[in-house]
Amino acid sequence: MRKLLIGLLAIIPIIIVATVLLITEVILITPDIAVESVSIVDPDYYQDVENVNINFEEVGMTYQLTSLVLPKKATNKKVHWSIENAHSFDPEFEGEVATVSSDGIVTVYWPGAFDVVVKSDDGGFTDKCSFNVNSDVAKSAYIVYNGEKLENNSTLNITVDKIVKLDACARPIDVDLEYVKWESTNKSVLTIDANGVIVPKSTGSSIITMRLKSKDYVANGSVQKYAEELVCHLNVSVEGGTFKLPSYNVFSNDELTDAISALGVAVSDLDVAKSSNVAVEGGTITFTSGIGKAVFTKDGTSVVINKYNAENAVVIENYEQINGANIIIGKVPFTVNCVYAKDGEKVANATYTSSNEKIATVDKNTGLITAISEGEVKITASAEGQTLEIIFNVKEPVIYFKLQSDEIRGIGNERIYGTKSYVVDINGENVLDADGNLVITNTKKISVIEPSEVAGKNDRFKWSITSDDNIAEIDLNGVVSFKDFEEGIPYNVTVRAEALDSPYTCDLIMREYTFTVMQGINVTNEKEIKDATGETAPYEVFVQSDITFSTNPLNESNDKKYEAQIYVHKNFYGNGHLLKWYTNDDDINLAGSNILRANGPEDVNAEHLLIRNVRIRAAVLPDDGTVSSSSFKSNAIAAHGNVKIQYCILENAKFCVDIFSYGKDYHYDTEGNPIVLKDADGNPIVGDDGKYITDEEAIENGEVDMFAETILEGCIFSNACNFAVLCWTTDRNQNVKMKDCVFGQSGGPVAGFMSGTNDIDTYTYLDIDGLCRIYNWKQTMNTDLMGDMTGNEYIDNLIKKLISNEINSGRYDSNFIVESGIKYMSVGFLFTGALSKCNIKLIGSIKENKITSFTVRPGDIDIGALSAFVGQLYPITFYGYYGDKNDLPVKHTETLEHSQQLYKQLREGVTFEESAE
Repeated sequence: MRKLLIGLLAIIPIIIVATVLLITEVILITPDIAVESVSIVDPDYYQDVENVNINFEEVGMTYQLTSLVLPKKATNKKVHWSIENAHSFDPEFEGEVATVSSDGIVTVYWPGAFDVVVKSDDGGFTDKCSFNVNSDVAKSAYIVYNGEKLENNSTLNITVDKIVKLDACARPIDVDLEYVKWESTNKSVLTIDANGVIVPKSTGSSIITMRLKSKDYVANGSVQKYAEELVCHLNVSVEGGTFKLPSYNVFSNDELTDAISALGVAVSDLDVAKSSNVAVEGGTITFTSGIGKAVFTKDGTSVVINKYNAENAVVIENYEQINGANIIIGKVPFTVNCVYAKDGEKVANATYTSSNEKIATVDKNTGLITAISEGEVKITASAEGQTLEIIFNVKEPVIYFKLQSDEIRGIGNERIYGTKSYVVDINGENVLDADGNLVITNTKKISVIEPSEVAGKNDRFKWSITSDDNIAEIDLNGVVSFKDFEEGIPYNVTVRAEALDSPYTCDLIMREYTFTVMQGINVTNEKEIKDATGETAPYEVFVQSDITFSTNPLNESNDKKYEAQIYVHKNFYGNGHLLKWYTNDDDINLAGSNILRANGPEDVNAEHLLIRNVRIRAAVLPDDGTVSSSSFKSNAIAAHGNVKIQYCILENAKFCVDIFSYGKDYHYDTEGNPIVLKDADGNPIVGDDGKYITDEEAIENGEVDMFAETILEGCIFSNACNFAVLCWTTDRNQNVKMKDCVFGQSGGPVAGFMSGTNDIDTYTYLDIDGLCRIYNWKQTMNTDLMGDMTGNEYIDNLIKKLISNEINSGRYDSNFIVESGIKYMSVGFLFTGALSKCNIKLIGSIKENKITSFTVRPGDIDIGALSAFVGQLYPITFYGYYGDKNDLPVKHTETLEHSQQLYKQLREGVTFEESAE
């Protein structure tokens, strides 16, 4: 067909004269206006709401949100609400923290953190609002030992030679504490300090009492609930151990004999490496300085003899157990307490100061520390003319946290990552090497995204990983490194993060994040995608964000019409993201060429080049909200060879998909004989009848594979000002398969299949399988039934006018829906050679979708002046919904509406009827 255009150019002046009285009708369609974004807003002022921080007042308390879908003229503004990442601040609470209704009303049942997520039905765009529902007061409390919760009045067995520490835990874990107090009923058996450190004194038993009070719940300037003091008891049994006591203090070498006897240690038990200022001579231990430490170890247990230089020596009580401890802001407080080393009695005149009161303050007289902000703080104690120092690390509590999550978008409802990414600097700019090339890494950093106090602070967590076939490993900062594995195979990777700064030792706060990874490279902007899709680029491409092409548009011309913004040479995964071309009011009609050009392999046995789950918008819609037959000049995808376009949404284009399959050449040789098939040695292949086998004969007899094919699966095509799908060939055979596809509005038929010439028998094989829906109804008196056929405006207008007149002649009225005197035509598939014979072989389940056809015959149309040059028009066949209007899958009043349900049907390959059942 295309090669006829050269000859036809000569008759253009005659055609112009012949058509001067014809009126060229500009066909207008009301396009499917897609959703661009969705956001959660305040219902009163429609301002964005990113997070909500409220106090828990009662079970069933509510909070109203609403959604804002843009543009306001979007065809489908329906949204879906959900609660995600919900975690109670009470680890033992097993119910729902919150629910959200279909109109955005959030109902809260318990303190905790969660996300309210809204998702647009069209496109699956999402927005979230993070909720933090703070607890009113502590509802229960526990004593914890070694990370294990101890039931009230339970018994703890310890040995006399070990100092142990108890912790207090309040539930919910986010409450701010007023105080925690510890008491022992038998101080001759054990003592317990203000920080929960137990020091055994002898064998026996004692009852430990823990008293905990959270701060009163204050709201609206007044106390709403007074927090009661919660009391827990623990029976502690002290039994004999390897040594008689955990420690002993001496003030001279003369006291060592009594100390060794009191502890029950031997000189042979001395651990010299852990001791300081100690000497052993003739089986006798001596301290070599005024202060020192002798550590004895046996059977894994250690005790210590401390040497002090004066009888009035002052020490910080249980210094070894609390020095360097983490103080969690708002949680269990620490107290620095100066005592006399000789008898453990509190020093009455001790004073305490903080090295940085912006991090933590300390009560001058009591030593009680109040944590304020993160950092290291040194507390200095002064007593009896002595100065002592102790270090604490103040940290924000990790009450909850959230790891990054995948936004599942598109028909494919998936998110796949590549193993490699481009490196960006702190400003988000791509990093270049010395030669100006983009720098690539094979790592992926897993980020903590909430709350703000710990966002990005990966060193606050313990990281671990599991993956299929051990293809990944993770470092201490949450950076995942990938090993090489086979291309084209998806692997699952699960990352686990555990908070190192949990409010209490018994509450392990852990999150997991699972993602899918394949060998390839991630792209997030125009610069990256153009680098990744270069002809020699070795990687499959994985789009990770919407990308707008801001380069100058390519003006359509004979030498540029097959050019593209992106040439796809390796598989291309869009992850539901949008690729679009930037245009404005001045250049909206200047854009030409294609967004993507897919150059698949010519070899029929090769794997298909895959373009999967991407939304491509080749141009912006006109401001008036209508599309004419000449609104767009750019195409979404040009497909060549073995190409599979799967789960894609293609819109706002002249052609959504323009198919030029390589196929197999089927020509005649110089003597007029068909070119025949040849074997590996180049010899012609002869059939059983002794004749050479030609391409077409071999294909029909099943003796050779089909030629290279284009597969369209699970796709939506809409807002094409010409054909949504165009497949036009004259000198090559083509093979097109459609499976589960939906067609929206087009200026002409939704798909045009034009094949064959008067000189060469070439064929297009069209296989339609599964669900097929067409939303392209037009009033027949004002209908473009041919689209852009020849590429010549004058010839096109003449043919369109002639065919439109014929369709409206009344001879085909039985094929149309008539309502209120208006005839509606389902403008679906067009099969034609127009100016030559058409060779289309249709197979598949098109009739199962109630799509039927009618044909306009050659003799039916008088083509007037054109007949002198081309003879006649060949048969033109239209496929669409022709029949009883009450029995059609798509009514003439219906338009395409994008929805999550539709996406699911296309993914799963079910019919609308099956889905409804």
